[in-house]
This record gives sequence, structure tokens and C-alpha cells, in this order.
Amino acid sequence: MKATVYIATSVDGFIARQNGSVDWLPNGGDAQGGEDYGYREFIDSVDAIVNGGKTIQRFLSEGLIQQFIITKIPILIGTGIPLFGPLPRDVRLRHLETRQFRNGLVQSKYEVLGNLA
Repeated sequence: MKATVYIATSVDGFIARQNGSVDWLPNGGDAQGGEDYGYREFIDSVDAIVNGGKTIQRFLSEGLIQQFIITKIPILIGTGIPLFGPLPRDVRLRHLETRQFRNGLVQSKYEVLGNLA
């Protein structure tokens, strides 16, 4: 089974405000009617979806994530819920590709190479 994280962050690395709001995302987090940033293609390729930042952090700590697709939104929100928290060890990544969208969003894909001791 391959586990991929598909997520958006602010440029300063937050996935939501402290209260969980994602009102800073384009369309307030609702991609209807506009560019889907590859989401439909991604969602058509998965068998299951697993929730939020804490789950991502736990899966990553256990070595259960093989790929990241991270879309950076051109905004600084200053504080919030970070995508990455403390890790028991470094995690090496290999950059696969980066796409830029007309509205300034930048999406990068990374392969997880493994945890470093």
C-alpha cells in the first residue's frame, strides 16, 4: 500500500489557523468552480482518505508515508497548526516535480526516501 499526503500549506508552513479554520485557502478551502490543482486526478488514484495534521505526523514518524504533494499558498498567516511537528529523526526527501499555477500557488511532489537514525 502506498500512502501519499496531498495537502496545502501557507508559505510559513501552516495547514490551518489555531482554531482549525482554513479561510485563507483560495475559495475558503472550496475548490468548486476553479482550478482543482490536480486534486481530482489524485483522488481518483486513491483507495482511502485518512484525516488531518496529527495523523500525518504520526504516520511520518512511523515511516508509513511514501510521498508528499504539498501546495504552498502565497500567504503568511503567522501562527496556526503546522504540517510538520517534532520528529524522532530526520526524514530524507527527493524532489520529483514542482508546478506553478497562474494564481501564484506552487505545488511540489516529494518521494520519502527514509528515516535517518
